[in-house]
Amino acid sequence: MTQPPRNSDAGPNLFPSPNGRGQEYSTLPEVIPGFGNRDMTLPEVRHPEQEKMLVGAGTGYIKPVGSTPPPAPPYPELGVATAHEEGPSADAALAGGDRSNWFRRQRKRVLVGIAAVILLVVAAVVVGAVVGTQKAGGGGSGSTGSPESSNGGSGSGSGSNTPGGGGGGSGTSTAPSVFGVPTTFPDPPNGQTLLSTCQGTVCPQMLATVQFGSPRTTYIFARGADNAFWYRSVTSGAWEGEWKSLGGNFISQPTAASMREGRIDIFGVWGEDRSPRYKTFQNGVWDTDWTRMNGICSSQLSMCSRGLDHLNIIHLDSANGVWHKYMDDGVNWKPSKWEGQGGYSSSTIDLGCAPLADGSPGRADMVAYGRGNPDYGMTYRKTNSTGGWGGWANATGAFDGDPTVLSGVDTADYFGIATDGSMRHRRWLSSTNAVEEEVNLGGNFQSAVAAFATGTSRIDVIAVGTDARAYHKARIGQTWGTSWENLGGWFNSAPRAVVTGDGEAVVFGLGPNGTIIHTNIKIGENFNWGPTQWYSDGGSMTARWYRLGPA
Repeated sequence: MTQPPRNSDAGPNLFPSPNGRGQEYSTLPEVIPGFGNRDMTLPEVRHPEQEKMLVGAGTGYIKPVGSTPPPAPPYPELGVATAHEEGPSADAALAGGDRSNWFRRQRKRVLVGIAAVILLVVAAVVVGAVVGTQKAGGGGSGSTGSPESSNGGSGSGSGSNTPGGGGGGSGTSTAPSVFGVPTTFPDPPNGQTLLSTCQGTVCPQMLATVQFGSPRTTYIFARGADNAFWYRSVTSGAWEGEWKSLGGNFISQPTAASMREGRIDIFGVWGEDRSPRYKTFQNGVWDTDWTRMNGICSSQLSMCSRGLDHLNIIHLDSANGVWHKYMDDGVNWKPSKWEGQGGYSSSTIDLGCAPLADGSPGRADMVAYGRGNPDYGMTYRKTNSTGGWGGWANATGAFDGDPTVLSGVDTADYFGIATDGSMRHRRWLSSTNAVEEEVNLGGNFQSAVAAFATGTSRIDVIAVGTDARAYHKARIGQTWGTSWENLGGWFNSAPRAVVTGDGEAVVFGLGPNGTIIHTNIKIGENFNWGPTQWYSDGGSMTARWYRLGPA
């Protein structure tokens, strides 16, 4: 499988930057789209079946193994006497005068009976333990679904080739304590490297997530192999049904945000005309059609909510200019035409928002790689107290891929992957209205950074290394951890991290064969998270992206 060069374009360079490094399309082959009604609602799978996945030698494919449960351990055979095995009756024995022999025989029978009861009890305990273990591990008779299956459940085992494909497996199992199908990604043999679309480039974010509700529901969005947007939701550690299609014909990955409880707005770049289009979810219902907005987008859109009924959205035009719209009443987009923000961006812009604790509007931050000297240095700006944008501020450095901003009430943390593969960090403080010196966090990465905060004193960052694994480092107080923690996994996208509860998070990603994968994290007081278990969440998503960028 041929990997793309670090700065490859598939097709004509429609939007050249001054030095020729322009718009990027991923060139790896798509996952084969499914056929049929892409808006169909797939049946809910209730009993996931465990499925191990092993890397094929040098192929990059995963092969399900262990679909047939192991045989039960041998149990002691308990002999059962028939009605014809009885000895002489008690009356006959007594009548014959052999009273002592009769009592000895009776005592022997009692002892044999007690021993039989004990053996039966032991056998019952062993059988119960084995059955319980098989249920806890998702065991069952029948074949499991294909790697594209989101869960193994009742069915033929054939699975589906649509982005929301369901799995097979006729056995029954109890619901696991965590969602998804347990999956392993062993190291390939003979020192080979896992195949990934991130190799030779810095792959962007391919997924979008939104959260609201009590208990909290997380919605995850991705672009399918059929170019439609697909989503799935999880509440209280359980998937709420299968992948569902929102339709559409997109060339970009999705971006989504929630400006109020129960509402989602999702945007993408339409395939035919590269216009921004969106759908809204509210009152439990999605819009029927995609709404078209004016403009031509040369990269993925970015959006965030900085407060109740407030939404900000950014896109880049065909000349790499930055354009902005906003909503402050939950209804109307303002201004009527896109508002130019000046500047020149060589990357997809990341937009971060920090609503105040009471939900009132807070600050918004944007970060991009501009056209400085050297090229592709980091540049950023933020809103002022009235919601207006301040000027662009430039920083030194030379970066690849897309930048990341993590917005806090009094801070903004900027992350990027330098041209040497290391991760770099800068922090803006409201107390000084200044950006601290750049910190080199080390590492050797090939994806954009995922960053999130828990509380006011901890930040966790994740990115994909050159071996397609996810790596993690934490900052506690003013101190960064000394080494990168290998989380495992197998990534064809930048990771997507979501805080799901007090001290808990989920890391999602686009895994092998178009599947979505995740791991559940318990965040303690240490820099490292500890061992991880990865899960397959099904789907058949595209590994192609649409963005500007110097990689």
